[in-house]
Amino acid sequence: MNDPEARLSDLFSLAEGQHGYAGLAQLGLQLDAPSVQRWLQLGLVELARPDVRDGGPAGGVLRVRAGARHDFPGLYATWVGLDPLPAWQRSSTATAVVSHRSAGLVYRVLTAPVAAYEFTGPTAQAAVPSAPWPGAASPASTGRPRPAPGGDAVGSLSGEVVVRDALLLECEVVLVEGMWVTSPARTVADLHVDCGVGVEVLGRVCQNLLSAGWVAGRDLPGELSAAFARRGLHHDGSGWLAEALEAAA
Repeated sequence: MNDPEARLSDLFSLAEGQHGYAGLAQLGLQLDAPSVQRWLQLGLVELARPDVRDGGPAGGVLRVRAGARHDFPGLYATWVGLDPLPAWQRSSTATAVVSHRSAGLVYRVLTAPVAAYEFTGPTAQAAVPSAPWPGAASPASTGRPRPAPGGDAVGSLSGEVVVRDALLLECEVVLVEGMWVTSPARTVADLHVDCGVGVEVLGRVCQNLLSAGWVAGRDLPGELSAAFARRGLHHDGSGWLAEALEAAA
């Protein structure tokens, strides 16, 4: 389809359902396409994420310059660029899901800028293997971190992207800020297993998750037991949580 007006209609249709963002792959366009360059020249859109799909998992993303910004613009733009499907058509178990430290940011239980945007998803979502970026998180038991270069973005010190290979269960994924995100318990387990976060910090994370209402106190111990088991650990969620909360006190 080469009709400029139809292309613009496609852009607005996608952006309307994705907080103003549209991936180039979703539009079937490249950054150097005449229509894209024209939109940029007219100031209709801005480049929210560079088009680096050849070097990693996330393709270029445009943002329509109208309305409010997403609370996590860099992270959301990266998530949009990971899958050519519109956000509202993505299955929670068949697409890349915000995870690890990035999930902690979304839940607002971690506040420090992250070294990379972190996601977990099935193998088909992962990038072509490349050398680890400096300071990358330890590999997940289900796969290896797959880094890709990107531009500077809010929330990440470098705009790097890591997608870990893993199949998540529906109960391990929730919708937050318009993105699929690992559940509170799965996030805690991932931070413990892959990122080496200590029990004291995780205790504060659990305190914040509970106080913010992301998970109920009666549910968290059982969900932690299940999440740890999925990561190959045999922690009793109730005992572990009590120890973590005590350490954080």
